[in-house]
Amino acid sequence: MKCLTNAECSDWLRNQRMVEEPYGEPLPVGFHYKQFAPPTSARHLAAFSRHLFDWLGNYDTALLHITDWGLYKPDEMAVIQAIRRSHGEHRMLIDAPGHLFEAKERDELIGMFYLTVMFGWSAYLYFPAAKATIFNWEGDLIDLWSADAEHFSKFSSIIDTFQLRVTGRKNVTAKG
Repeated sequence: MKCLTNAECSDWLRNQRMVEEPYGEPLPVGFHYKQFAPPTSARHLAAFSRHLFDWLGNYDTALLHITDWGLYKPDEMAVIQAIRRSHGEHRMLIDAPGHLFEAKERDELIGMFYLTVMFGWSAYLYFPAAKATIFNWEGDLIDLWSADAEHFSKFSSIIDTFQLRVTGRKNVTAKG
């Protein structure tokens, strides 16, 4: 894991041709969107996170960009800082909120994503290989964008498995 500043996150996303922070922006043409509530129990959230990453599939690199930790608690920050220190990172989260993971660090990425939901933090998860972006909004809602229609349609099985509450329209697709 390598920690990145906001500017470094923007550069990485530009190089990967990923839309940065798509929440609240018009849906790009050809993209598909769904919003849903995550599981509320810790055990179901952990299982959901594993299924989510199975759905995302293999990757070379993925970016977890923590954008807000409004419900900051010292014990939560201690856990995140310990993970970051184990990778030689000594800057504070506010100074380097991006976390670039290689494929071999998959389990750690799953855990970090899970923690952002549990802690009620906001974070974007960018997966260029799957053409997908996920936004955890303070642990209350999760937004999913995908540029791959076939892959996006397979996400419905996760919604069904965990009986997740889909908010708004079931599926949204931007047309040109």
